[in-house]
Amino acid sequence: MSTFLTSLNSQLQALALCQALDELPNDEDNLLLLTDSLSVLQALANLSIKSNKIILRLAAKIATREKFHQNIVLLWTPGHAGIKWNEKADNLARRVTESDLSIHWVTVEDIITQLKALAENQTDAAYRGSKYYAIRGDIPSIPTITPWLKNRREDIIIACIISRMIVTPALLHRFGLNDNPLCSMCKCDNSIEHILLYCRKYSLTRQALCHRLHDGQLLCGNFKLKRDESGKFITEQPEYFNSILEGAVTVLSCSPFISDIFLSAGGKTIAIWEHNIKSAPVYRRERNAYITSGQWSPTRPALFLLGFQDGSIEVWDLLSNLYQPSVIRFMSTSAITSVSIQSLTGFHLF
Repeated sequence: MSTFLTSLNSQLQALALCQALDELPNDEDNLLLLTDSLSVLQALANLSIKSNKIILRLAAKIATREKFHQNIVLLWTPGHAGIKWNEKADNLARRVTESDLSIHWVTVEDIITQLKALAENQTDAAYRGSKYYAIRGDIPSIPTITPWLKNRREDIIIACIISRMIVTPALLHRFGLNDNPLCSMCKCDNSIEHILLYCRKYSLTRQALCHRLHDGQLLCGNFKLKRDESGKFITEQPEYFNSILEGAVTVLSCSPFISDIFLSAGGKTIAIWEHNIKSAPVYRRERNAYITSGQWSPTRPALFLLGFQDGSIEVWDLLSNLYQPSVIRFMSTSAITSVSIQSLTGFHLF
């Protein structure tokens, strides 16, 4: 509660400074503003795009006056220290808070945010009421990734892939524009998921691309913010493990019993690591097929499951055998993309 009040008080102080800049004359060359809000001054000193909207508004007003060659200085003064005008401002603020006066303050940014939310809700309602919703269902949200791409065309392609709107025979069939939705080689729906993940026609290309894009690196980092010597918030640099995984990391699962131990897999390699030992894994095994999924058992510390590209599942119990899986079962003709251990009335199903 105290953190919220401190944040609210800072926003009110910033609003007061905005109002002061609006009231001050424009023909003065030098302006000195006194404030007892150190948090506002620190927020201005560490300005970023993620700063509070009121702080951004205050910074914009200061920048506008500086364009007209006005020198503006913000000076911190201690509160309740007998400074005449500071005490007068505090008394006025106290009188307002103790009165029944209702002040409605709506910022432009709040109006824009409300309008954006209203537009998104109307678009979503119109889509759900259309015939396309019955065909396509819910479309996942697509955060733009333009800053990481070379041009807008790549952004559009990625968005179409995420929303599954790339033109394929299966998609055309859903709209009645194609009679045959099946893949000529695999004899299943020729959808974008099938083409990118499972189609045998592109298996060599897919494997080559995976090896080029993913080197199986593992990183360990702490994203908790810390202050450096200058007072700025920073995060620690991540540390690399000396990974021996060949291909994309497809499994990363922390042990539910020992927090420093985690299971990883990439390519055809299984590796168990200890967080503080990054030079080599504490356990490693090679398999005959590509590993696509995995999970620790929530009830047995030495047991974990692995799913493979060839449709098989392996159950490993390291207390029984360190070198071979205890159980191997072929469950599907397609890759096992996810394995999960479900709880049913207190008993776990493997």
